[in-house]
Amino acid sequence: PGLGAQEPTSTWSFRVRAVISGSSHDSEPKGYQVYSGVALSAALVRSLGDEFSAELSFHTESREVTGPDVAGVSGPLGSLEMIPLAALVRWHPRGGGGADLQPYIGVGGSFTGTWEKSGALDSSNLAPHVGPAMQLGSDLALSSTVLLNFDMKWQTLSIEIEDLLPTLPSVEIDPLVFGLGLGFSF
Repeated sequence: PGLGAQEPTSTWSFRVRAVISGSSHDSEPKGYQVYSGVALSAALVRSLGDEFSAELSFHTESREVTGPDVAGVSGPLGSLEMIPLAALVRWHPRGGGGADLQPYIGVGGSFTGTWEKSGALDSSNLAPHVGPAMQLGSDLALSSTVLLNFDMKWQTLSIEIEDLLPTLPSVEIDPLVFGLGLGFSF
């Protein structure tokens, strides 16, 4: 039993999601912390038939960074403005059977670049990060052109801060990104 809505049947859809991404969980040397990023995400999805689609998504996020404790106080180092991109191929296990609820699983790759730095990080270099990406989500058709979308991505991210003396820290970020938003078919 459905909600009475029709599954979107057009080839293209655009999604806008509110997303939250994970914070750091490990650094070398110890004591560096990169905080979660909260942002709006945009995604363009192209249907590749009943069972498959392709998605290209991106968002900008601001992440605050603190350094190791010095005399019991952790020091703010500044912020990083980052742009994570993901390109995925998605499989829809329910196919295009007209169901209101359409779960999907996706695999692909991600690229994260840093376009702005502030504070002590301003003069440091951060190499872009490229890695695998996986996705799990679902669309709930609200009408023939509007859908509610829940999305969870696993995108690896490791930040290596060059030119930050006296150490060159490397920080591993929790790879989960949760999103909730609306999609529009056209």
